[in-house]
Amino acid sequence: YYTVHTATGGSGAAGVTISPESVEARSGANSGEIIATIDPGYTFTNWTADPTITITSPNDPTTTVRATGEGTLIANATANSYTVHFDGNGNTGGLMNDMSALTYGVAFKLTANAFTKTGYTFAGWATEAAGAVAYTDGQLVYNLTDVNNGTATLYAKWTPNQYTVTLDKQTSAEGYGGNAGSVTDQTVTFDATLATVSGIMPTAKD
Repeated sequence: YYTVHTATGGSGAAGVTISPESVEARSGANSGEIIATIDPGYTFTNWTADPTITITSPNDPTTTVRATGEGTLIANATANSYTVHFDGNGNTGGLMNDMSALTYGVAFKLTANAFTKTGYTFAGWATEAAGAVAYTDGQLVYNLTDVNNGTATLYAKWTPNQYTVTLDKQTSAEGYGGNAGSVTDQTVTFDATLATVSGIMPTAKD
């Protein structure tokens, strides 16, 4: 019998666990099963080995081997690739391209927001259209989806702008004034209804 050691390889090596770490094998019979467990975000590629080792199932995460000498069996995996799509989520202007060929396990900065929405300020990105802000503009992120060749969609979140409405008691053309009572400025949220003004009584013209 010969000892066959195991190792991981490929761009997804960090996402592979092999059990057992070594087996005893010979040329006349298959060894016990060797299993490569692949973490989410990675894809099993194949087994490769030294010339002294024959792999019975080179494209299957579970295999057995035969050996004519000691050697190393390698489980190869790749890190998944994915795309990020930006959704303006009600924007009134601006365009943004997808970010493609992103690699699972590798951090990257989100493209700066280019969407606009009249009366609103960009607040960040959510993972659902009605969800809360999950990422800020240009944030360093990673692993937005573990699906190979998948797409993660980020939705723009908008905060309505606020502005001040100044109310002025005016004298009408007929000479009536709004001098009785008082009014105060109102802080108004965009797309919201102005509060009803009350408590002003017209005074008789002179």
